[in-house]
Amino acid sequence: MKIKDYILKYWEKKTLKKWEYLYKANEKDTNLYFILKWSILLKINWTNIALVWDNEISGEKSFIEWTEKPIDALAETEVEYLVISPDKFNDISSREKELFLKKLILFISNRVYLLNSIVQNVSSISLNITNSKTTDFGNIKDIFKWVFELENIYVYKFIWDSIISIYDSKFNLDTVEITKKYRTNDNLFYNLWWWQYIIKSGDFCFILEWKNISSEYIMNNVILNSIASFSYLWWLLEKQKEEDSQWFLD
Repeated sequence: MKIKDYILKYWEKKTLKKWEYLYKANEKDTNLYFILKWSILLKINWTNIALVWDNEISGEKSFIEWTEKPIDALAETEVEYLVISPDKFNDISSREKELFLKKLILFISNRVYLLNSIVQNVSSISLNITNSKTTDFGNIKDIFKWVFELENIYVYKFIWDSIISIYDSKFNLDTVEITKKYRTNDNLFYNLWWWQYIIKSGDFCFILEWKNISSEYIMNNVILNSIASFSYLWWLLEKQKEEDSQWFLD
């Protein structure tokens, strides 16, 4: 029996509206949560630290130790989740508790490997962008090659009510309209369709089209923790565009 089977057997199903908190730091909440869909953003002092996607567990440390949670968990979308309290857990038979805790330990252990992969990829992306000598599409693809296989990238900059194309690996006018439509979304990045992501950084907005070669958990958290690196990449692309324009004028 998988850990989700235990969860579905004993836990209570609930929903959460967008921008509501699943739990807040330093509040008395020792519950354990399982996200069914779609995403919870974990924050410390208003700093984004991780995304908890569907089929992920949250709050395990405080559940096991009966302590307050040290972070905030904010719904980025409408969320469906399962929850169990320590009191409810105590009503389960000793045998069922033992089996569940074994599954929980294995689940958490596997997440450690995922976190190591996230850290390595975030570091690699940062170094690759910093050491980038050219901004051709092939070089940009190599920056992300361990996370996803990049097929196209579109970068835009907003100036007042105007939108300026900074970089297009493949001309696509519809992408401009999509970018305008989703400009008001408050998320730093989000899935537009299964094959497209929109990422925002300051006045810049870009769309990635890719084939995923890693887990959703790894990809989402790599992107979340690479926003500063992306900002620098957009600056490089804009600088290259300015140099190309100057060369043309000269």
